[in-house]
Amino acid sequence: MQKNSFDIHIKDFLLFRGLTNETKVIVNKISKIISPININDFLDIGAGAGELTEAIVKKFKIKNNIAIDRFNFNKKLSKNIIFFQKDWLNFVYPKKFDFILSVHSVAYLSFHQMERAIRKIYGYLKKDGRAVIIIYDDQGNWPKFKKIFYPKNKLKKCTLNYIEPIISKYNFQEKSFYTRIYARNLRQMMKIGRFLGEKHLFSYLKKKKEVSVFFKKFQKKNKTIVFPLKHKLFVLYK
Repeated sequence: MQKNSFDIHIKDFLLFRGLTNETKVIVNKISKIISPININDFLDIGAGAGELTEAIVKKFKIKNNIAIDRFNFNKKLSKNIIFFQKDWLNFVYPKKFDFILSVHSVAYLSFHQMERAIRKIYGYLKKDGRAVIIIYDDQGNWPKFKKIFYPKNKLKKCTLNYIEPIISKYNFQEKSFYTRIYARNLRQMMKIGRFLGEKHLFSYLKKKKEVSVFFKKFQKKNKTIVFPLKHKLFVLYK
């Protein structure tokens, strides 16, 4: 990713993080999953700017925390969070973890890479540890949004199609939940859409008019936009 494109991507990402209730909703969902276990070691894969990492560490008072991401979005994480600018498939660490989190990071992987990534997540769990993997659902607004600009050959299979046969090999539970984006206007929502569509950015930019018409369906009388997104949450049990 070129520097100018990367700078725009970061701005769009930070705008998205500031206008979604995703962190609050995910922390609430996670609290119901990990409250029965004692967590001393936590790993966040694809931590982004670290808001979710910080929120989990604070809520559950976790002592030892590792956050990894391919990009360094935030250089001011709390002292008890160690950040590595690494790709998960190439990441090596001497310890295992009580809890591992991956939010929308496996969506960038091929089937075989995803298989390796999930096998590695399971391998890094301590006995009785838990991992949470979150992706977008293939129902609701996400597939409708993708259909506008994704290349047709990329619409045949979604992340959910890939992950289900892989995750079925493990002891797991599956849940669904919604988050919402609260944009102040259409222009703001288009920037967030640019972030959400980053995998096929050129196609997104060519279809801006059609994307705009789609987002207008969610616009209120005061011009704000509330855009719901449905997610799938998988819990792996060691």
